[in-house]
Amino acid sequence: MYAQISESKFEQNLSNVVEKSALWFKENQHTRLSLRLVMYFNESQSGTLKRHYACILDESMECLISVLPLLANRLATRVSEVVEVPQLKIRPILSMIVYWLIQAHTGNTNELPNRDEMLDILSGILTNQFMSFRGA
Repeated sequence: MYAQISESKFEQNLSNVVEKSALWFKENQHTRLSLRLVMYFNESQSGTLKRHYACILDESMECLISVLPLLANRLATRVSEVVEVPQLKIRPILSMIVYWLIQAHTGNTNELPNRDEMLDILSGILTNQFMSFRGA
């Protein structure tokens, strides 16, 4: 995919996703953050943000290796200004959401968490409360 588009076009698409995302977070600022993040995933998967994400996400290894960290870093920088959460806290959450979006945009939805699981995961990261699994 990436060989077919110019670097400047890719950069423009990436900037569009970041700016549209920041605007979306600002427009939805009165919603609890963990719920807002789930709503953002849904909006990015099937709403108005879908077409912007479709320009930069695919199932390639390049997308996972190169695009995911670049996009997550840019989103963290811009979104942290809007949601007033430190970049270090929001970056892993946005990385996870971008990973889920890559899976969703490429039709690999079998392993995606459902809405309640997403809320639990994201709330746990935001509050530093993680589940621990013990072997039997």
